[in-house]
Amino acid sequence: MPSGWGLVVTGHSLGAGVAALVGLKLRERFPLLRIWVYAAPGCLISRSVAESMSSFCTNVVLGQDWVPRANLLNAHSLRDSIMMASTHCRLPKLVVMYGSLMRCLPRRLREEQLFHETDRLPPEPAEVWRSYCRLTASPVMAPALNFVSPGRTLFLRPLEHQTRANRGKYEAVWLSVGALQAEGLLISRRCLADHFPGSILQALSALAKDGSAETLSQGLDMPNMAEKRGSNC
Repeated sequence: MPSGWGLVVTGHSLGAGVAALVGLKLRERFPLLRIWVYAAPGCLISRSVAESMSSFCTNVVLGQDWVPRANLLNAHSLRDSIMMASTHCRLPKLVVMYGSLMRCLPRRLREEQLFHETDRLPPEPAEVWRSYCRLTASPVMAPALNFVSPGRTLFLRPLEHQTRANRGKYEAVWLSVGALQAEGLLISRRCLADHFPGSILQALSALAKDGSAETLSQGLDMPNMAEKRGSNC
């Protein structure tokens, strides 16, 4: 590589995972390499490797995006919650699904109105629940349960108190390795919309317009161009 040039590897979603792994390998040859990834999967690498990448890898995540939060542990937790809700629910499943889609279910149902207690389940759902618990007692791929996303995370979140004046405004914060995965999967209307590149670009543009870019750049630990010109990449 010509003197004075730097190498940046980037990608989005699954491409972000590939970029992080490729960049990690290329780092041996190009010590000044930087990795910028967007919405990288939360089940990519071990915590120790992610921490070792913090100085040269930045993962940008928007709002309630589900992909950076998704690892095996969270997937198993979501699966368990769905199975428990479906076996313990008093209402017909079709009523729940249709009512949720059409927004025609009462907004404030008490827990006892929606769910049976475990020790009072009807025979059929009780047997389904017991069978499920037996089948999932020994987790598969246990070493990979706590994998996390690469590097350090630049988290873009909407302002907590949205008004007409600050609608579409964001703040950016640095998160420690594994912090997003510890939140678990967030099921909401935004968990897919926040994953799209256009949504991330819109949030970054809003931050730049507000003058937050200069503040953020102080914590990015970007390479010094003079050092780069004096190195042989």
